[in-house]
Amino acid sequence: MGEYFNVDPLIFRLIFIVFTLGAGSGVIIYLILAFLIPKEPLPGVTDTGSQIFDVKARIEMLVSELHELRGLSKRRKIFGLIIVCLGVFLLLNQLLPWRIFDWGVLWAVLIIYLGILVLRGKGYGTKQQFENNSDSKTNEIPKINPEMNQKVYSKKNGGGVFRLFFGLIFLIIGFSFLIQNFNLIPGLNFDFSVLLSFWPVLIILSGLSILSRGTWLGSLFSIIITFAIVSIMVFYFILPAPVNLLQTFSFNIPKSLDAEHTDILIELGASSVEIESGSESLIAGELNSNVATLSTENIIKDGVQLVTIKMQESFKRMKEGLADNLNFILAEDVPLSIQMKSGASNINFDASNIILENFELDTSASKVVLKFGEKAKNTNVLLKAGVSSVDITIPKNVGARIQMSGALNQNHFPEFNKIDDNQYQTDNYNTSVNKIDIFIESEVSSVSINRI
Repeated sequence: MGEYFNVDPLIFRLIFIVFTLGAGSGVIIYLILAFLIPKEPLPGVTDTGSQIFDVKARIEMLVSELHELRGLSKRRKIFGLIIVCLGVFLLLNQLLPWRIFDWGVLWAVLIIYLGILVLRGKGYGTKQQFENNSDSKTNEIPKINPEMNQKVYSKKNGGGVFRLFFGLIFLIIGFSFLIQNFNLIPGLNFDFSVLLSFWPVLIILSGLSILSRGTWLGSLFSIIITFAIVSIMVFYFILPAPVNLLQTFSFNIPKSLDAEHTDILIELGASSVEIESGSESLIAGELNSNVATLSTENIIKDGVQLVTIKMQESFKRMKEGLADNLNFILAEDVPLSIQMKSGASNINFDASNIILENFELDTSASKVVLKFGEKAKNTNVLLKAGVSSVDITIPKNVGARIQMSGALNQNHFPEFNKIDDNQYQTDNYNTSVNKIDIFIESEVSSVSINRI
């Protein structure tokens, strides 16, 4: 990975270890980049498109990188010394009554340093490769292989777009952390979690990386698009913006005497949501926001009351004083089916006293807390989550079954028996009067389901 960006791999290892110790995200970031960056073409193979992506070989390559430090005694000593110094600083920071170590400044300095290294592209390994290709005994001039020369040129320039983009991003993020820590620009609000919203940029960069290996026109186009993407990201979540006036939107939808069932559709942006029970009407609540408005719709069709609650957001930049809070309460005596779609949000839903027959949640990077009850005979739950934290609570009297899909999830299911790789259920699932079936579709999430 370091060789792809023309940066000493030791620097990458050090920074990823610090990220792992400080934020716990170093391992995930390292694995994502390792699989994203194209590997070097095999010797003698000119058609890189014919190579098959071998996951097992890729993993073995990552493992072999961990053993490379054994032959690098000098760098290993430097690496160990840096880790020891970091540990001493962290220990003193915990023991002394005053703080001598500021994580915010550390992240800023590390990120700025990484950005400079990526932009410089020191050409790691070039000299060693040249010496290995020459014959020191016969003093013969090494022969130049045109195919090998083209491969080295492609490898040297293959990370150009990635190197330019990540170098600029690291510098901007690092300086933003410094400015925020020392309050040099009033109103600057930097939130690293917002970067998760820009994951499609990696797909764009992959395409630009392919274009940049062709003609000079493709390289120029790639550079222009890269600068445009960086500018949009800076404008979106770094530069301060004026705060809009806070507005309140209230709603109260009555129960329909002609309806036997109620379907509720809730469409939200990135917001904070609190849902409880105890309403005399079907649903009542309010939105307090300075970035969004709220609209509702209530129709009766074929004995079903259809309610739609939709949040419409204006163009939103990161800023201090941002408010987007939705609170509402539901009726306890009406069978409900709820479908909710949201962006990156904090969702707290207490459905313990609701007759909830169906619940579907489709969200991205969110924190979700759900509490289910036993008023419905059968409850079906479908969760579609991206990089999220999901905490679910269910009663012990209810038989529960979980079906899980996803590769990198962290699951915590106490009091559940594992049926197979993707299915879990409680001992009383087949004998309980009340049942709940939970289907979870997620890739990189933390999911915890507890019984009380």
